[in-house]
This record gives sequence, structure tokens and C-alpha cells, in this order.
Amino acid sequence: NMIELPRIPRSGSVSDKPDQKWSTGGSSYSSGRERLFKTLAEFELWDEVLKLRDTPYLEETTDPAEQVRRDHLLGLAYLGKGQSDKAGEAIASLQQRLDKEKEARFAAADAAEEKARNEKKKSEEIDKAMVAAMRGHTEQIDKISNRISELKILRSVAGGDLESAKKQLEGVEGNSEESLSRIHLALGDNDKAVELAKGVADRSDNEIRPLANYAY
Repeated sequence: NMIELPRIPRSGSVSDKPDQKWSTGGSSYSSGRERLFKTLAEFELWDEVLKLRDTPYLEETTDPAEQVRRDHLLGLAYLGKGQSDKAGEAIASLQQRLDKEKEARFAAADAAEEKARNEKKKSEEIDKAMVAAMRGHTEQIDKISNRISELKILRSVAGGDLESAKKQLEGVEGNSEESLSRIHLALGDNDKAVELAKGVADRSDNEIRPLANYAY
């Protein structure tokens, strides 16, 4: 398994005192973990997720983005196993991460403003610097928000509160069409569910899973 391969720190340059650090970026570990997360989620292997939760395969990391993926996967698994309270804990964890990311966004804007002012930049240049600094956090904020929305909708569906789920679904963006097709099916909107599932299947030549979802 790629996750089990040795994690060897590398130096950014050749020197008498190499600065050796280990990074997940481009490593076999990150590739293996990426594939594991995708397989567990796509095939809804919730028992396996919960078994691996406290093992090196799904361990917590210091990477905020990885922690978001882990919380989301655990939330899906808890809902799949009927553990609504535990799913609520996963949602709360994601919300905390969202709040921190928003705080980091404003902190980045403040730092960019201070730097630009110290460099005697013009007002429009200061504004551009602040916007650019905030933009660096926007993608992650959107990802976390979408994952929170998905878990909240699925939790409402699992609890039989379909009206609440329908309201939460309005305006939701960024979630996979496959997931949305199953949500619409659970809410009784069969036409929309078929439309989304068919769209994914049509774009996925010779792939069994999208076809199975469409047939379902």
C-alpha cells in the first residue's frame, strides 16, 4: 500500500546543513491516501471507514485540507451507519475549521494591507493586494462550506425532515452531481435525480459506478 511506504524527508537544496523536511505534496503517501478516500466514499464503504478511523490509514494530520476531507468522510460514514449524533460532531468540527479559515482570510488581508502601506503603495494597489490575499483562502472556504451543506442535508434526510432538507438544498453548489442525484431521489424529486445521474453516466464511458448509480 502506498500509504505504508517510508516517508523520507527531503532537502530543498544541496548544502552543508540540509534543511530536511517531509511534505505530503507529490508523495506516494498523499497519492495513496487520495485514492483510499475516493474509493471509500464512492463505494460507500462506511464500515471500513469506521474501522480505519484511528489507524495510520485515516489518521489525523497537521494539514488543514486533509483534516477537512477526513471530517467529511467520517460524517458520511456516521450517517451511512445511522449515527446521527456522531455525524453532528463531524459537522461541528468542519464548522470550526470553516471559522478558522475565515479568520485566516481576514488576517491575510490585514497583513497584505500593512505590507502595501509600508511600501507606500497607492490606494488601488492596496485594495488589489488585500483582495489577492483573501482570494487565497476562498477556495478552501467554499470546499468546507459545501461539505458542511451536504452533511446537513443528508442528516435532515436521515432524520425524516425532508422539508428542511429541501430548503437547505436550494442554492447549494460545488457538490458532486452523483451525490446530488441521490439526495434528490431521497427527497422524491425523481426527474431531477435521473437528470443528474444520467449526465454523470453519459460523461463516464465504460465506468460501472456512474452507470450503476443511474440504474439505481
